[in-house]
Order: sequence, then C-alpha cells, then structure tokens
Amino acid sequence: MASVGSDGRLRVGRGDTTLLLGASPTVRAWRGEEIVPIEPEIDADARGFVLEGHADGADTVEIRFELDSGRHWYGLGELLNQHWPLENAAVQLTPFVTWDNGISGVGDILEPIWLTATGIGIWVPPTAPSAFSMSLNAPPPDSPVAAWRPALNVTIPSSQRPNALATVGGDGLLTLRFAGDRILVRLLVGRTLRDVQRQFVTLVGHPRTTPSARHLALPIWTTWARFKQEINQSRCLEFVHEIRAAGFPIGTFEIDDRWQAAYGDVEFDPQRFPDPRGLITRLHADGIEVTAWIVPFINPAAAALAEAVREGYLVRTPAGEPYLVSWWQGPGYLLDLSNPRAEAWFKERLDRLQAETGLDGWKFDAGEACYFPADGQSAEPMTPNDYTSRYIDFVGRHFPASDVRTSWRNQRSTVLVREWDKFSLWGLDNGLQAVLSQALTLGLIGYPFVLADMVGGNEYDDQRTDGEMMVRWAQANALLPAIQYSLAPWDFGPEVSELCRRATELHVAFGPEFERLAAESVRSGAPIVRALIWQFEDDRRTETIWDEFMLGDRWLVAPVLRRGARQRDIYLPQGGWRDDSGTVHTGPTWLRNEPVPFDRLPYFERLRKR
Repeated sequence: MASVGSDGRLRVGRGDTTLLLGASPTVRAWRGEEIVPIEPEIDADARGFVLEGHADGADTVEIRFELDSGRHWYGLGELLNQHWPLENAAVQLTPFVTWDNGISGVGDILEPIWLTATGIGIWVPPTAPSAFSMSLNAPPPDSPVAAWRPALNVTIPSSQRPNALATVGGDGLLTLRFAGDRILVRLLVGRTLRDVQRQFVTLVGHPRTTPSARHLALPIWTTWARFKQEINQSRCLEFVHEIRAAGFPIGTFEIDDRWQAAYGDVEFDPQRFPDPRGLITRLHADGIEVTAWIVPFINPAAAALAEAVREGYLVRTPAGEPYLVSWWQGPGYLLDLSNPRAEAWFKERLDRLQAETGLDGWKFDAGEACYFPADGQSAEPMTPNDYTSRYIDFVGRHFPASDVRTSWRNQRSTVLVREWDKFSLWGLDNGLQAVLSQALTLGLIGYPFVLADMVGGNEYDDQRTDGEMMVRWAQANALLPAIQYSLAPWDFGPEVSELCRRATELHVAFGPEFERLAAESVRSGAPIVRALIWQFEDDRRTETIWDEFMLGDRWLVAPVLRRGARQRDIYLPQGGWRDDSGTVHTGPTWLRNEPVPFDRLPYFERLRKR
C-alpha cells in the first residue's frame, strides 16, 4: 500500500516492510523564490498507484525519493559511465532528453523508469520529467526547466559523466523535476524486481516480431572503426577478402560514413563507389548482406536540400525558415519526421537506392533529442524526445532489418538497438565493462535485441586497442544476441585472430539459442541478456553483480573484463552448473580465483532437475 504521513513523507510498503520512502516533504514546488509543499493525491488501481501533485501557478514541481529505501536501483537507460547498480551514479540536475554524448552523462536510450531491488517501479508514463538528478543536492532552478537547452560542446571527460557517487558524495535522493505546476508518477509494486519489470513491459509493450536468425547468429562487419571516413569500393572488397582469408564468417557487411558525396543525398559517391551495384552483387554472390549508414540530416551542400526546402520537409525556426543545427559533421538541416510527406520522401529515396543497387538495409545513426532545437517548429508539435520516438518508429515500420542507436518509448520495435559508440577502454566509462552494464540495463527497460557496438571499440582520439582487449571483448560479445566487428583481429597477430575467431564461432553455434530467446521476448517481453537479480530474484547476493549475466534462463556467462586478469571470482546461484570444461558445480557458491587463461570464456549451463 501507499500512503502519505503527517510529515509529508510517502511510504510504499508490504505489510510492515517499507519498500520505498519519499523524502520530506515528498512533493514541493517553486513559485519564483517561494517553496510550496504539496499534499499529493494517491489513486490505486490493479497496476499500482498513481501519485499526482498540483501547485497552481508554479514554475517547477519536484518529487524526491530516498535511494537507500529501495535497497538497490536499476533502469533509466544508457549512461556514458554505466554504473550498476544505478545508485552508484551521481547525476547532476539535467534535462531529461536523449543525448548524443550528454553533458551530464545521460545517453541515447532512455525511459523514465527507476526499478528497485525491493520490487518498486517509479515510472513517469505520460511524458518525461523535464529534469532529474540522482544522489546529488539539487538547488532550485534559476529559470524554468523547460527553457534549458542541451549543449553540444562537451569538455568534461566521459569517466566523470555521471560521477561515481563515492567521488562526489550526495544526499542519497532521487529527485524528479517537472516544468509547470503538475507532477504525475506511477508507482508499480511487485514482489520482486522481475515482477515489477514485467508489469512495466506489459504497459509499454514489447517487440512483436523477432530479428532475422541471420542477424542474431552471424557477425556484422562494418567499415567505421577500421577506416573511419577513408572508404571506397576497392577498400570494401579488400576488407571482405581479408575477413574470409582469416576464416571469419560474415553475415552483413556495413558500408559506414562517407559513401555519399554529401550528407542528405541518398546516392553513392561516384568517385568512391563507381559501381555500387556491381560491388553489392559480388558480395551477395558470396552470401553476404550489405547495408549502409544513414542519418536524418541534410547538409547545405546536398543536392536534395533544394527540394526539401521547397516542399517544407525540414524542421523550421520560429520565423518559418529551415533550422540550421549543428551535428558532428558540421551544420545541417533536420528532416521533419512529423510531416507524413517528409517521411514518405525519405522512405522513397531509401527504397529507390535499395532497388537500384541491391542494398539490403540500413544503419540508422543519430536521431537524439539533443539535435532537435528547443524552439524548433514541426508539422505536428513535437518535444525533442518525440523526435527520437518518431525516428525509430519510422525505422521499425519500414526498415525492421536495421540497427539504431537511440530510442524513446520504442520498446515495440524489432530493430537491433545499438549501444552508443564504444570507447577503446576497459572500464564502465563506455568501455568493455559498459558493454555488459548497458546490455543489462537495456533489457530491464524493455529492449531485448541489443547490439553491443564494435568489438574493441572505435579507437577514438588517442585510444588504441591492443590484442588482449580485442580477445576479451570478442569473448564478452560471443554470448550476447548480436556481434559486430570493424577493427581487424588479424592486425593484432595470429593468436589474437585465432581466439577472436573461436569466440565468433561460439556465437554462431549459439544461433538457435538466440532465436529461441528472441521468440520468448516476443511472447513475454523477457530480456535475452538478464541480470542475475532478474533471474534469481530471491538471492540478495545477486543484486550488485554486473560482470556476469544470464543468457536466457539456461546459461550463466562470466567474461573477463579487466586487463591482465588470469583469475576472477564467479558467483553461481542455487542449483547445478556445468562449466565450459564439463565440470559440475553446485550453487549457491563462489568460485574464488577461478582460472581464466587468455583462451577461456567461462560459461556455465544450468542443469535441470530430473
């Protein structure tokens, strides 16, 4: 039950046990400089409680919860520094929009759902909170939160976005802020984390069809990390030849950035790709699908710009002019996907190139809310997050055999959801360790079809991948539902190439298991990559484990995620477990200092009771 005491504190409990506690006062508002406490209304139904608060004429309304009352917290979405559990992160007060490299560490794939180990979900169903902070003292806003605009020039290191709570301290509160005078929060209550996550997925929906078996089992090879923008037709053919010569399978070959002469023109640059149809036909003959990278920007040099301006296909300024925004490749105009004619125009051009060249699909990049101007005008009124949602909905309806890197309330889509461009680092700061903590988080917020970006990362700036990182990264990806390469394992020597090839072959061998689990996700919304606390809901020892995961309900995987490690501790929950060498273990137990030589990925099959 939920109730508000005489001290204004919200309590959600089960019998005499408190599952969640609101700070005092639970709800408050600002009218200019004046702070106004609010008595919230609580309405119960079969799906939980709705907490609502009003403060007529207020600029901002706020609700706060004590993080320690939920024991451990999960959810929210992708962070640049992906701590697990979530209360380990200290997020400064920040606009709640999908970000590309966000200044506070908030990332591309978001959902305002916070889940607790005690079986509570705090969900903001109608819209996003206008801003939020977590485990930090959040001062009153100097101006209405709705007027805040994302900044694209980021200088704070990713390892500090968001900070680890241990490094900055804080007040132990989750603070949600809303612009205006009304707050609406749904409190979902279950017996366990799994219970409440299932309630959430039932409410938002889940994918209705599965990705193709090919996209789950066979690796995607992309040009980006290895070549960046220095690509052309002959280089693509040479890369495919090298992949085959090294003995690696190829499911899809992805032609990334700079196949176009100008961003926004949906045609191959004839200087770089003189015969794209011939290239694609040749790869098809070798059993390889071919996709290309695309974004919703049209740069000023594009031939397509004149038609887009004439027909009104672009997001506009308040004065009605096409809005010139900034993205990572300079200035560009943003396609207005609330305009059905603009959407049809975009689709027709993509379809036409596929028909002309034989392209099989697309890698849809960008689409984050941070690129939609706060004062941008569109055919139908949109918030910045609405732009993300419409973009991914467009992809899901018309090009489901694709991958995307952002989402906002797109849990029903079948597309592969790609983790943000990984850095060539080992840690939770968007490196190898974050591959797992992000995959676990995305599963909890309703995205089961995770593509963990590129093995070895992207080698941005002065980052350099070495052979050990390549092998451990390939092993960590081997039992995730999709695998993607760009850096070439054979460039790091024959041993690295052989061990990465073995990890890839293991992934291919698990193809039928990925298919089975994808079908289960379609039926029930269950994650494919499961946190141990999700699968073993009554085992409190699993609540903080992020460097192991369950693949479905049968396989426990404990990859090596630290440089130089040749031993690691592995926790096995209750039951019988057969490891990758055939040895049987009985849990619950810790395997302390378990040997993990360079050629080993520890994984365990859960033995069924007869």
